[in-house]
Amino acid sequence: MKKPFGLAIAAGWLALTLVSPSNAATGYEAYYDLLDNTPWYDGVTASIQYQATAVDGEDLAVWIGLDNYAEEDADLKWIQGGWGQQHTGQPLIYWEYIGADGTYHIGEDVTPGDDEVYTQKHQGNQALWTHNGIIYKQVDWITFNGVAFSKGQYGAEMQPDTDRTPGTVASKNRFSSTQVRQAGGVFTPAPLAGVVSNAPNGNIEKVEAVPGSDFQTWDTRN
Repeated sequence: MKKPFGLAIAAGWLALTLVSPSNAATGYEAYYDLLDNTPWYDGVTASIQYQATAVDGEDLAVWIGLDNYAEEDADLKWIQGGWGQQHTGQPLIYWEYIGADGTYHIGEDVTPGDDEVYTQKHQGNQALWTHNGIIYKQVDWITFNGVAFSKGQYGAEMQPDTDRTPGTVASKNRFSSTQVRQAGGVFTPAPLAGVVSNAPNGNIEKVEAVPGSDFQTWDTRN
């Protein structure tokens, strides 16, 4: 994978970014899909469980999103949402994005339910973030004018990499009905073609009964 997922602190809350492979301090248990031509992605959705997880380090986030898979960090643009938690905080549903102008935005909503359907999508002239059908953030789609969302991504991210991945051996954390949509099309099961798994005690696996759609994460210490 050219650029694994990364997480950093910003404005006192979660700032989820993409970083270079040299950042060994961040753990990832995630899948991703890439497009090499238009139509680019304009939607991503999945049902994500919430399982209480001790955050020993800085941050934990469980999310889905789209980005433009840029070669340089400064050129990265993305839409992302899910639930996150800091070491000293409570779990919260969050949204974030970087638009075409390169400005970073982030905010939070409510405590996540046990199983929430998270969606980010282009609808009409808006970009919408929803959980269980409730719109909790929207911006004008023109915010992303000219951005080629060529990557869909889904998974858990831990800072540092030694922090705990959500899920246990006995009760794994489930991503269900993971889907992406290309512009002008409909939501279809995500291929989950690529994987990044580098948390020392983290694990990720597809649920073979639903190939290309469901997967689960867990930590061997939990």
